[in-house]
Amino acid sequence: MGFGLGLWVYTNQSQSVLESIPYASLLGKLWLSALITLAIPLVASYLYGIISSMSDGKFAGKIGGHALAFHMLIMVVGVAFTMLASYLFNDLITGGVMLTASDLLPEHISKSDKTFTWLVYSDAYQTFAAKLILPSLLVVAILAVILSRFFTRQHAWMLNQATKVSSSAMDVMNYVLLLLPVAAFALTFAMAAESGFALAGLMGRYVLALVIMLIVLTLFLYGIVAAFGQCPVRKFIRALFPAQVVAASTRSSLATMPVLLQRAEQEAELPPSVTGLVIPLSVSVFRLNRSVSSVFSYVFLTTIYNIPTDVSSTVLFLLLIMVLSFGSPGVPSGGKLATMPVFLALGVPLEMIVLTKAIDAIPDVFKTVLNVTETMTLASLVTRSASASVNPIAHE
Repeated sequence: MGFGLGLWVYTNQSQSVLESIPYASLLGKLWLSALITLAIPLVASYLYGIISSMSDGKFAGKIGGHALAFHMLIMVVGVAFTMLASYLFNDLITGGVMLTASDLLPEHISKSDKTFTWLVYSDAYQTFAAKLILPSLLVVAILAVILSRFFTRQHAWMLNQATKVSSSAMDVMNYVLLLLPVAAFALTFAMAAESGFALAGLMGRYVLALVIMLIVLTLFLYGIVAAFGQCPVRKFIRALFPAQVVAASTRSSLATMPVLLQRAEQEAELPPSVTGLVIPLSVSVFRLNRSVSSVFSYVFLTTIYNIPTDVSSTVLFLLLIMVLSFGSPGVPSGGKLATMPVFLALGVPLEMIVLTKAIDAIPDVFKTVLNVTETMTLASLVTRSASASVNPIAHE
């Protein structure tokens, strides 16, 4: 609706409707300010919990360790593939469209207007918050490693506080996210009214390219199973298909866990000693789709806004994405919220981050299917790699 109305305004240039653009933009920016205010402590406390759990050895154990190792290897392959494909087809995807942060500020207002003043204040606040993100996350990560390893009592207290902060931020975030449709409409309307059909075409190519990359990586997993998995690939496909249907219809990895467990044991004939650990761990913690969606968004957004990147900033981004790929905050749109501060720190306007989430319904289907496919892939790989310890149990 926001795209449609914005394109109509862009085409007809109705003066009375043009005057509404600043107010729509202000509504969206105020919502964005509330979102970033909550997202920073939410992601920081969430990151502390992730690093603490890894330092505490909760991923220990032969089966869990193998699953984690295979997941990280597949993540690296996914990142490499996405980076290569994104840069190779960058010009085709972006279509030569270049935006600046000023493009998001409506032209049809006077600088003496109070609306303009509030828009400037909102942008200034978001810029200030963005500069604090990476230092804050770095401090949290170092603190989590040190306390979890050397100061057990202080770590227990800090982890309890992080859990409280995360829980409180999530509760408030749930209410803020209720306004997501309104904010997405307002922001999309303002941007489309200013940029016209170029923005609509750009978003269409973004969705198409993202879906293709997700499908390619999903097919790659079938090849991994055929080459290194425990069960034949045809049996693997038959066993996995019902879970993929559930994934596509619900867009929830957790919702597929019952059917995954049943099909992995009965159809794929994988041992319960493996599936009982690997499948719940994978659907709850691992998010392979981040190796595609976040990395592609990084290349796409830094390109269209002409944001300079170098090796150090790219490596730092990829490291943060790898860490944040272990699950998502338990709120709607949690995946995008977890990575949002990282994009803000790069200088990407928050409006575009929310816009890519607002059109995420179709890609989200393929993201969930990819994650679920990796879950069954890991179960097959771990069964073969840890066969010395699980086969006796499997034959009982």
